[in-house]
Amino acid sequence: ILGRLQEAEIHAEQAVAVDKDESLGGDGASTIGFNYATRAWVAAERGDLAQSKAFMTQAERHFEMSRVAGAGERARLSQRIGLARDRARIARAAGGDLLAARQGLDQAIADVKTFLKGDKAVLIEANIAEYIGVAAQLSIQQGLYQDAEAQFREALSYRKPDAESSVDQQRATNDIRVWLALALARQGKRDEANTALVPARAYFALPQVINSDNVFVKMDRAYLLLAEALINPAERAALLGRAMASLDAYPASLKPYKRFREIREVIAAEMGRKP
Repeated sequence: ILGRLQEAEIHAEQAVAVDKDESLGGDGASTIGFNYATRAWVAAERGDLAQSKAFMTQAERHFEMSRVAGAGERARLSQRIGLARDRARIARAAGGDLLAARQGLDQAIADVKTFLKGDKAVLIEANIAEYIGVAAQLSIQQGLYQDAEAQFREALSYRKPDAESSVDQQRATNDIRVWLALALARQGKRDEANTALVPARAYFALPQVINSDNVFVKMDRAYLLLAEALINPAERAALLGRAMASLDAYPASLKPYKRFREIREVIAAEMGRKP
C-alpha cells in the first residue's frame, strides 16, 4: 500500500476475485488471506465495521486453509504477525481495545524474533520495523510516551540506512522519526525531538516527496508540523495553522477515513490548548 487507500482496496478486491477457485493451494490461500486482511483494515478506516469484521473472518478462514494445506512454521508466523498488525490497525481505526491489540502484536513480534534467532539482517528483510512501529503508535494513542519512545528507537534500529533505501522505504523510516519526535516532545524532551527530526526535515523537502500523491506522505507531513509545533513554542500557532490548512486541502473522498480524522482532531485539540 503506497498511501492510496481507495486504490489499495480495489487491488485487494481484484486479488480475492480468484477466491472461487477451488484449486487454491497453501500459498494462494495465504495471499488471499492477506488481501482480505487489507480490506478489513481499509473498511475499518472508513467506518464500515460490519464489513471489516466480515473481511477479517475471511482472512482467518484462508489462513486456516493455508495451514491445512501444509504451510510451514515461517509462513504461519508471517500470517500471524500480519493478522496482529491489521487487528491493531483496526482497533485504532474503530476505537477498539488498544491494549489487547498492542499486547497481541507485541507477542507476535517476540515470536518472530525468537524464530529468526534474533538475526538482525533477516529481521530487517522481514520488515520487523513496520510491526514495531504499529505497536508504538498504539502506545502513543494510550499516552504511554516512554514505551512509545523505546519502541520507535527499536524500530529505527531495524531500518536500512537512507542511502540504501528507496524513496518509499525512506518514507517509512522518516515516518518513524516523526513519531519518535512526537513521543519525545510529549515528554518535554524538546532537544532530543529536534534531533530526531533533522533527517525527516530533509526527506520532506525532497521534490519527489513534496509532489507525491501518497496520502500517508501528506499525513506524515502534518504530523511533522505537529511535532515542530510541540518543540517550538514561539512558532506553535503558525505551525499548527499550516498543518490544519494542509488537511483542509485534502479531497473530500479522503476525509471519511479515520487516519485523516485522527490527525485533524489531534491538531484541533492542540490549537485549543494553551502552550
